[in-house]
Amino acid sequence: MKAFRMLFALVLLLPLHALHAQITERALMSVNIPFAFTVENTRMPAGHYVIYSELGHEWKLASSIRGGNTFFHIYPTETPGLPARSKLIFRRYEKDYVLHEIDEGGTKIKATLAPGNRERQLLRGNAQPEIAMVDAQSGAQVGMRRE
Repeated sequence: MKAFRMLFALVLLLPLHALHAQITERALMSVNIPFAFTVENTRMPAGHYVIYSELGHEWKLASSIRGGNTFFHIYPTETPGLPARSKLIFRRYEKDYVLHEIDEGGTKIKATLAPGNRERQLLRGNAQPEIAMVDAQSGAQVGMRRE
């Protein structure tokens, strides 16, 4: 009877082990972002961050110094023509930066974020955003252009 209980408990716990294996996060890149910015509806300060792929379309941005993090939903597309260097693409509305895309150069994945409440509010004010890019390897801002 005791062996049956142990076998039954093992059968019940097996799906939990499989679920845990699926949830493991994978670090995609590490980046220094030189300005405060918004990710969907979360305001983040300038600093060093690590981007993780969590559950496929749910990614995590974690501050390596401050310990804070935020989860966000992405819309991935595979683009074979992407450069080998990873970069983050922000929309800049006067003084506000909003994370818009992540080009993960190693796997050729381009992840687009949906506009959050703050970005929709900025767009209602007829703001014309500029595009600001931050290189994931160096943390340097590599460009700015009108969208």
